[in-house]
Amino acid sequence: MFDKESVKKIAYLARIRITDEDKAVKDFNETLEMLDIISQVDTEGVEIMVSPAQGTLAMGDDKVLVDGIAGELMKSAGASLNNCYVVPKVIE
Repeated sequence: MFDKESVKKIAYLARIRITDEDKAVKDFNETLEMLDIISQVDTEGVEIMVSPAQGTLAMGDDKVLVDGIAGELMKSAGASLNNCYVVPKVIE
């Protein structure tokens, strides 16, 4: 079970801000209880499912439907360079 200290540690590691520690503790513990219930389900003989989509996806032809609109699209960009969106660096 989670307590306030473990929730604080998880929040720190996940780089998230928790404003209501009591609610977070309650939510974390409820999630653990649900996972415990799920883990009790007998899955013997059930084939592992990689994706809910069965079979293969239909492949379409790669066609350019609209050309020459990069300039129009870049108008909504906060910043752009060589027709590419420029975004702030988030990973060191």
